[in-house]
Amino acid sequence: MTRTKTILTIVTIVLLTTSAGCSTLGTNQNDESISTLTSKETESPTEIAKTEESTPTAGQTASIVISTPEPTEVDPYSERRSKYEEFDKEFRETAKIDPSTNISTTKIFPANESYHVRYVMNNPENKTISAKERRGLIFTYSVIVDDANSESSEWDHTWIPDTVNVTAVTPDGEVYETAYIKYIWAYKVHEGSMSLYRYVVKYAGSLEGGPAGPNYQDN
Repeated sequence: MTRTKTILTIVTIVLLTTSAGCSTLGTNQNDESISTLTSKETESPTEIAKTEESTPTAGQTASIVISTPEPTEVDPYSERRSKYEEFDKEFRETAKIDPSTNISTTKIFPANESYHVRYVMNNPENKTISAKERRGLIFTYSVIVDDANSESSEWDHTWIPDTVNVTAVTPDGEVYETAYIKYIWAYKVHEGSMSLYRYVVKYAGSLEGGPAGPNYQDN
């Protein structure tokens, strides 16, 4: 019995010791696992966040690119355009003087040194009135050319379009006739080498009938 008790006592102690040892080892391993997991769970998102902040994506890089606008094209005719605009104002005002012409629209073309005038005829059937309207227009141009070439003028030939293209329309807006005036004609009148009569004839020679004109089919 004594031996048996002794053996039982030894076995019990061994079992207790073994159980205690296993329990201790198990506790240490779990603590280390928890500590490791906690460390990874805490540090990993921070590292990812830092990576995302420090390394911009392609989309983020593109969003901060500032495009440089293309330079605006320079108008090579800006000076001439400005002068022709002044001519246009003068032409419209002078055309109101008797014999007046009812100008509806005008347009400048600095690139080819020309100017377009469109006027509304009072009565296409009345040749006397139509002739006065034509004279009013061409005399307007010759007066401006004459003034520009005077010694007291602030203008010179660069302010005046070389060609004035004319379109005469009926009260209904149909084209009755077209014509043109040249600077050289008006300048010759100014210097006395061409008469006003010849000047008018030159303009008449440039006339072409439009769809509303009486001789349009013949032309």
